[in-house]
Amino acid sequence: MSGWLPPENLIDTAADYALKRLKEIYPPGSRRHEPLLWFTDAANLIGVHDRQIRDAINAGAAKPISGEKRDYLTAAQIQRVRQHLHDNSYKKTLIHRKPEGSPPYVIAVSNLKGGSGKSTMTAHAAAWFALKGYRTLVIDADPQGTTTTIMGLLPVLNPPDPDDDMPSHPLMIAPDESLFTVFDTEQISKPRSTFWNGSKEPAPWNMLDIVPAVIDDYYSEMVIAAKKGESEVPFNMLLRKAIDTSPATQNYDVVIIDTPPSFSNITMNAIYAAHALLIPVPPDTLGVQATFSYFDKLDEIFVELEKLYPDNFNRLDFVKAVRVRYNMQPESIDNSAMVEAVMKDVLLEPVVFESKTYRSAAQYNLTVFEGLSNELFSRRLFIEAFSTLTDIFSNYERAMLDYWAGLRREDG
Repeated sequence: MSGWLPPENLIDTAADYALKRLKEIYPPGSRRHEPLLWFTDAANLIGVHDRQIRDAINAGAAKPISGEKRDYLTAAQIQRVRQHLHDNSYKKTLIHRKPEGSPPYVIAVSNLKGGSGKSTMTAHAAAWFALKGYRTLVIDADPQGTTTTIMGLLPVLNPPDPDDDMPSHPLMIAPDESLFTVFDTEQISKPRSTFWNGSKEPAPWNMLDIVPAVIDDYYSEMVIAAKKGESEVPFNMLLRKAIDTSPATQNYDVVIIDTPPSFSNITMNAIYAAHALLIPVPPDTLGVQATFSYFDKLDEIFVELEKLYPDNFNRLDFVKAVRVRYNMQPESIDNSAMVEAVMKDVLLEPVVFESKTYRSAAQYNLTVFEGLSNELFSRRLFIEAFSTLTDIFSNYERAMLDYWAGLRREDG
């Protein structure tokens, strides 16, 4: 065999060391704790006054978590309060659901550039929609598994040795839970519950589940290629079919997909499954160039695939870009201005600036919603990040609600 391969003992030694460290960091029985939020945060998320939050608590909707200076609500408890207020409110609907019998609304987060902020935006979008009361499913289609890790699971805990004690680890991902099985069976059968759903006082519905990623999901490319001649479904529609027809996915309102940084078969499946596309634009020159190339190639691919599959063309109707990790360095300032000039028709105004908020959360594989309760940054920084994320994701929420309204009009 030509070419260089690392010595087998080097691979084994590195793998053994990695598993040993993971066992120390994440011992069996360990689990992530739910984020704790202020009553004011709960009121903003639900869209009511602080007083109504306290009234619901006094009525027994949830038992707050006592802190040194104030009481908190877990993410799951906020949904219990939301349910109580929804059931007892005469002013407005506080829980929105997809039309009966329709598949969930799908948002894909995509860019050609690795390190563009896809996984960060995916995880925060999923957390935001879950906190807003939507039954949310994340599909981690990037075999690196960053989003899976942020959601509290460990994609690297997938040892091949059945005698190892790691298969019983609570953060372990079973082979039939990952994306590879989805493409192989064309069904989503076993979404994994996350810590967001609550433990002592669980949410009245599953707030946030995930189809996790493992490194072996790279084999999905081979499965998709093989199905080009076998499946009745076009190769670029396999994920769309799984989302639309799997009984397990009908219990979700919104699906958020993290895609690989490439124009792979997996990425094309994610885009063709999506109703909306979120494209993070990084601040570096190469990242901006990759984003421009991505848009150019995306248009070209859509034209060609529409010719091939005129009856099964994509349903994508909301595409927006967001500047992420920008700062006050000259390169970032210049590129921000260029992106604004070139992409003004699809660019959302809020800019996700590089800050301690996201850096500190990322250091511990958290979203900013959990970072506050872990005291990783100040309340002021949290409010700034929360406001920016709301400005971004509320655009997708409106697009989703408009889409649902259109479906209901069609049904009369």
